Amino acid sequence: MREVTWIIAASGSSIANSAVIPALEATEGSRIIGHCSLSQPQVPLDTTDAIRYNSYEEMVTESGADALYIPLPNNYHLDLIRLAVASGVNVLCEKPLAMDAHEIDEIIEFTQNSSIIVEEAYMTTHSIRDQRLREVAREIGAVEAEARFTFENKSYQNYRMDRRFGGGALLDVGIYVLDPIIDLFGEPSRVDIVTFTERDGTDMDLEVVLHHSDGKRSHIVTSFGRPEEQYLRFSNGNSAVSAKRPFTPSIDDVQIEVVDDNGSKKTLLTEGNYIYRAMVEDFNRAVVNGTAPRRSLSQSRSVQKVIDEIFEVARSTR
Repeated sequence: MREVTWIIAASGSSIANSAVIPALEATEGSRIIGHCSLSQPQVPLDTTDAIRYNSYEEMVTESGADALYIPLPNNYHLDLIRLAVASGVNVLCEKPLAMDAHEIDEIIEFTQNSSIIVEEAYMTTHSIRDQRLREVAREIGAVEAEARFTFENKSYQNYRMDRRFGGGALLDVGIYVLDPIIDLFGEPSRVDIVTFTERDGTDMDLEVVLHHSDGKRSHIVTSFGRPEEQYLRFSNGNSAVSAKRPFTPSIDDVQIEVVDDNGSKKTLLTEGNYIYRAMVEDFNRAVVNGTAPRRSLSQSRSVQKVIDEIFEVARSTR
């Protein structure tokens, strides 16, 4: 497979340096040729052969790269994606892909007659354990789901705490709790708000019950103000399947817990994998072979549409 060249926006960002850049460097056939940081005078990529550009526009239009990785605050995603697509550069963009479903509709519109790939950097879907957990949930005929992703975010200066930049707990971690549920149960027909707390217009704590077709039901929690927890469980009322740390698993997280109809418990073991590298490998294959990446824009839109609906109901019923 031929080499895929990459450029990195916001090259000083924490997620870029802790996860995606190491994954790119660990993936055979990936090479970072350029980067840009508008907020930090020095970043780790400055010590490499990658060219540092003075602006995102200069980098996207002049680097000649195959692919762009975007870890910017959420409100900057759409404009940079539009520039990249117009310049013939494929895009891997941090989640959430956009501020709302209307923005994703725009992305779908300006990419529909193009071979350029735009994908949301949702790494969990590349986890072998996540894929197996969903398979088992389907096998048992799950009709109920419970998902929680909570942690205490005390950094009030962070853009995630500012609604203008697409901040808030639901946009930040909502994809993790919603994607597996929508995948198995479909989009909900009704949203019931249990709790909804905001700080200066930014959602801090949200608890919701979603009603799906055929009587299926899910209960989700996202929060910046509760102790750290990741939880995902599917059940048919008797048997159930769940996993510890389901959304950001390490290579050592390989266990799936299953309870059968008789209440007996067993542990299934899956392969562990480096999910960020798996995401990069999948994206590179799509770029080189002209195939679809694992995560589609329609899947991103479906999750975002439900997020929009939850906000609409929550803010209209206070």
